[in-house]
Amino acid sequence: MKEGEALPYRENTGITEDEYKTLLDSLSNMKMVNEKNISIKVTRDKDKLTFKSEWNEFL
Repeated sequence: MKEGEALPYRENTGITEDEYKTLLDSLSNMKMVNEKNISIKVTRDKDKLTFKSEWNEFL
């Protein structure tokens, strides 16, 4: 696989191959939009990360 190339479809993803193709097609139309700046506290317990914020609806 080359850098920037999409991962191939796999049946165990929980979506159909047509849904996966739709997802890949939609990626070129997506963009990130900053709705709000918030602080997030990240804690680690062995191999588990926990994210907490006063604005939990964003997490």
